Amino acid sequence: MKRTMLIIILIFLLCWPTMAGEAGAFLDNPAGARQVGMSGAQVAVISDGYAPLWNPAGLAYLKKTELNSMLASVFGVVDQKYFSYAQIMPWGVISLGVFSSGVADIEGSAYVNGRSIRTGRSFAYSASAWILSYGATLARINETLHKDILTPYADDLSLGANLKLIGETLDNASSSGYALDLGVQYDYSPVLKLGVTVKNFVASPVQWTGGGMTGTDLLPMLVNLGLGYYLESNWLTAFDLEMRNTQRAKFHLGTEYRLIFEDPQQKKEERKEDTYAMLLRGGLSDASYDLGLGLVYHEILFDYAYSSAQYDYMQTTHRFSLGYRFDGPKVKPRIIAQLPQPPAPQIAVVVTEDEAIDFQQLLKQALAKRQAEQLVVKKNTAQQVPQIATVNIQPQLILEMPETNALATQSKYGVRGKTVDVKTLLINGEPIWINAQGYFYAEIPVSRGQNEIVFKGYSVSNDLIKLTRTINRIK
Repeated sequence: MKRTMLIIILIFLLCWPTMAGEAGAFLDNPAGARQVGMSGAQVAVISDGYAPLWNPAGLAYLKKTELNSMLASVFGVVDQKYFSYAQIMPWGVISLGVFSSGVADIEGSAYVNGRSIRTGRSFAYSASAWILSYGATLARINETLHKDILTPYADDLSLGANLKLIGETLDNASSSGYALDLGVQYDYSPVLKLGVTVKNFVASPVQWTGGGMTGTDLLPMLVNLGLGYYLESNWLTAFDLEMRNTQRAKFHLGTEYRLIFEDPQQKKEERKEDTYAMLLRGGLSDASYDLGLGLVYHEILFDYAYSSAQYDYMQTTHRFSLGYRFDGPKVKPRIIAQLPQPPAPQIAVVVTEDEAIDFQQLLKQALAKRQAEQLVVKKNTAQQVPQIATVNIQPQLILEMPETNALATQSKYGVRGKTVDVKTLLINGEPIWINAQGYFYAEIPVSRGQNEIVFKGYSVSNDLIKLTRTINRIK
């Protein structure tokens, strides 16, 4: 009897649109074991393949292409599944996912004289949403569109959007509709993150047909505000406030603590990701609490979440997520300066046979004025036959950023400096433009952990100068 009552309550609250007056209510059930382990406090901090369900702007911070899946049995009755694929592209991150929910073998009943009588017939409820998403930092969008919008904030501001195709079936009745979500994340400081999402910002009416059901329902607009704060580099706290136009506001409070285990067979300078890590999570949301555990093994991600039951007649919920991350298309560093570099002239010095040639002094003068890539000295002999001596000026590479063992908190790090008599500059194998004055600036992708940045400069005579710097990304 308790199970029958539970099914009826869940159908009423989550599934039956003509009763609730809202379509797509199944999307309110949270997905992603990591996210649920923090009680859904994700709007400001999410940065993985589950971002479309919480804040699509978080896709901008994916470090690698991701494949994710989740299975859950909500209260032991509602089956929930999620599958997604997120791909890093030169102009941002795109994702395609499907989220589904359903209840099978619902016992049919009829009310006779005020009493519920089983009819012996069963039916099912199912719902699904296909979600196409995009997320990118404003800096990446500016580069793609050749714009300069809010340039001082472009590296810290990310934008995202979802296009959702929603369908539901209840017995022989069905409905469909679409909606557009918008999201923003902003890194106010290295330890403070802000976020906002507007779900169903644009939505179509949902029309039910078949099975004797008629009517139109609306997708409610939801506004979520989020804040994330790093108490330490491996300890994250987050708070969300969920507001909708048909219900009271809800709060979500969560925390995550990361324990990193080093691989003894891996050299320290090669550690660019958490090879082995354990994550402990917990959170509160209205009248329930959640606990979570995450494990990282190389590129495999496993997460588990336990959700308490809000009422005695409900069962606890267990969610399991499995993900895999891998390298996608290589994203080139973002190039700021693209000014053409004019060819450098040569210095020709003519001396007599009696004059002593101070090559060192001539080199210093040429380097100081940056007048030549080669110094040509012509010497007149007694027979007036010119002899030419050529001395190559050594290239110079002066780095202003990064310093040795620099710290980073974002997925990109700006490097800048000046070159002297360098014709070609490569950073981690990618060509970087140098302006006419010899200055350069580029943004280099960095992964969590230790990153080695290699600078190589070549002169016109192919002389090489090489520098390396280490950048440690702490989150």
